[in-house]
Amino acid sequence: MKPMACIFCVISIEMKVKEKKQKKYRHVKNYTNIAGTASYIKGKSHNELLKVVIPYIESHYSVIADADHRGIYGYSMGGGVAFAEGIGNLDVFHHVCPTSALPINHPSDRDMFPYGGAEAKQKLKTLMLSCGTADWCGFYPSNLGTHNYCEANGIPHAWLSVEGGNHDGGVWSPAMWNFLQLAFPADGVKPEISNNLPESTLPGETKTLPDGWYTLKNVNAEKYLQVKDAAGKSGQNVELGTRNGADNQKWYLKNQENGYITFTSALGEFMLDVNGGSSENDANIQIYNGHSGTAQQFQVTVSEDNQSYIIATKSSGCTKAVDVWRALKNDGTNVCQYAYNGNANQQWVFFSPLEVLKFTFANFMAP
Repeated sequence: MKPMACIFCVISIEMKVKEKKQKKYRHVKNYTNIAGTASYIKGKSHNELLKVVIPYIESHYSVIADADHRGIYGYSMGGGVAFAEGIGNLDVFHHVCPTSALPINHPSDRDMFPYGGAEAKQKLKTLMLSCGTADWCGFYPSNLGTHNYCEANGIPHAWLSVEGGNHDGGVWSPAMWNFLQLAFPADGVKPEISNNLPESTLPGETKTLPDGWYTLKNVNAEKYLQVKDAAGKSGQNVELGTRNGADNQKWYLKNQENGYITFTSALGEFMLDVNGGSSENDANIQIYNGHSGTAQQFQVTVSEDNQSYIIATKSSGCTKAVDVWRALKNDGTNVCQYAYNGNANQQWVFFSPLEVLKFTFANFMAP
């Protein structure tokens, strides 16, 4: 049997900020390749967690070393570990969140919550369960079953069922965010849980650039935004490429009356476009017949270093940016929309034709 990934983390609150409204967390992720059996997990993971991970955190960081200020979160196989270790060690963890949990690497609901969950009711401060309804591993029924068991036995818990959610970060990220708000609320008031994450806002002020032709160079890759294969057709992909001076790397920036901008390709009446006007991470960037709608409107803000620009997408409410996939640098690397993170793969330098001409002339005249 091939090893599988077991991912879970221990979360502790920093001691030095415990009295402030804004809490700071230390979380340590344990990523282990394991064979997938309950006995293996209970042996190795149990020893690593209680005898290595937690002592390390508490000896290296100024955290509050008690169960009220310690939580465990895990997804997939790590979700099973969060069940087994969290519910199995209620004197260690008072906050537990398994999400999309594997059903075979932890005790049954009846064994986890004996006597109708009497101990859990007494000791648990936060129990949050979560899974996507379209989980491709087929884990939704078992996670829903645990939720139903807790409901039937009056075990306090939160249940986040993500409609259409799969076995991926679209479920796990909201689960962890909501878990942190429930377990360690900054103002002491636990919020309503939600499938939606708060988005990072883009830094800096909105910048108005003059209408005109530009080439756009990515700071991380030092390559240019271009239309794949220089093909001027609706739906053609946009990618990175080495500077070539050709029309597929030229974009006409036009300011709109509403404060947004559009980019029209020199290949024809095709505009830079977020596929389907999506607001989701990884939505593809392409060219499409120009209509200047929401999917084709952008906003430029100054990056944190004031040396380049972030291109925010209107389709995401300007919470996401034009992003080079996985920060790769190869020719042909895809360009997509992704939540703002401040990294260089979301930063772009705008060159006007005059600036390009000056650059070329300077290099030509250099000795």
